Amino acid sequence: MKRLRPLIAVASGVACWTASGRPALAAGAGGIEFGDAGVAVAAVLVFLGLFLVLRRYAWGPILAQVQKREKTIADSLAAAEERQKHAQETLASVRARLDGVEEEGRQIIARIRQEGLDAKEQLLADARLEARKLSEEQRREIERAKQEAMRELYQTTADLAAEMAGSVLRRRLSEEDQRRILSGSLDDIGRQGEEGR
Repeated sequence: MKRLRPLIAVASGVACWTASGRPALAAGAGGIEFGDAGVAVAAVLVFLGLFLVLRRYAWGPILAQVQKREKTIADSLAAAEERQKHAQETLASVRARLDGVEEEGRQIIARIRQEGLDAKEQLLADARLEARKLSEEQRREIERAKQEAMRELYQTTADLAAEMAGSVLRRRLSEEDQRRILSGSLDDIGRQGEEGR
């Protein structure tokens, strides 16, 4: 405001001086009349004086404000570009981490699948082995039962043979004779059983 005071004083002085003379333009009966050349020169001088005063006192502060505003805008743009660059870097970093997490997730899933398949194969192998052991045990049990049945059959056959032989001979055999006949019969039956296999 202090810089504008001299400007206002000069402008009001020039305005008073031109107002005391004839007007620059006056409307007459026949149209527009132009004043004398002195008024025109005074108007040009007032314009130049006003221009110089404005240039000296107003133009500098206005230009400084414009330059300050321009610098503020440029700084704001630079800061915005820096923030945008930082945001893009952060976004790229987050995307890279997400890609890494996705890849790690795929690897974990693949590992779990493989472990599941391995566990399945191990369970199947254990089940086959257990089935084989059980089958072998059952075969041995069947063989033992077969041998026991064969012994009982031999014994029963020997008892029947002894009874038949005793009734054929119509005499009663002594225990010693029964054992000898039984042993011989069992041997014969055993040989016949082995030949039948």
